[in-house]
Amino acid sequence: MKKIILSVILALFMIATVSAFYMASPIGIDNAKENAALFLGKDISDLSYQNEDRQDIGSYYIFNSDNARVYVNMYTGKVERASYNDARRSSGKVLIDSSKAETIAKDYAKKNYDDFDGKNMKLIESKLLNHGDSGSEYSFVWRENIDDVLTPNFVLINLNAESGKIISYIGINRDLTVSTRPKISEEEAFKIATEQYPDIEIVKSDSYLSIEYTKPETQSLIWVITLEGKPVDYTMYGGTVVIDAKDGSVLMKCSYC
Repeated sequence: MKKIILSVILALFMIATVSAFYMASPIGIDNAKENAALFLGKDISDLSYQNEDRQDIGSYYIFNSDNARVYVNMYTGKVERASYNDARRSSGKVLIDSSKAETIAKDYAKKNYDDFDGKNMKLIESKLLNHGDSGSEYSFVWRENIDDVLTPNFVLINLNAESGKIISYIGINRDLTVSTRPKISEEEAFKIATEQYPDIEIVKSDSYLSIEYTKPETQSLIWVITLEGKPVDYTMYGGTVVIDAKDGSVLMKCSYC
């Protein structure tokens, strides 16, 4: 159930996320290139500028080196994404256990994500992905938790399960612009969610608070309510409802069936 909820929220985050703080001028390609070189531990001459890329998650200068690609935020100058071309090479063996893999990923996060130890970063997803002949990789997601509320700040790291090399990194760090205190109680949110599934007999439920970019430039405190209905003819019913914790409006409904 937690994996379903996480997938829903990450999708929501990626679809409608930040540009609110992009009010200053871009830092420029030269400054961004210096930051990219520092991040990779390479000389500036080892990097080549590729292009600008404007996504829902941010606007970036992209640079390539002989084995890596990095995305530098055009306005903050932070490297928010990186991928390493040669890190995927694998014989298909899993030689690193999950505990060691988590340690490697966390050390990388501490090195590259501002104040990782100072923030209350919680590991919310840890899994081993099997790609068959292409090998396997571990995937870890940490997300900041304040007052039992998940914030938009997260780190996602994938690493090779054979070599332990980092395959990819995403690190998002934003200032909060909304309160972590809801105006809609959990009980009220649960009632609103059940109204979206009036024909099911609820046998299990889950809920939590999260701050998301529900539309560009706007953070919202939301309730995420997942309802599991009693199966009918071996078919599961129910789903996840995302509710604005300020006014009770339904922002998204994602059903299993």
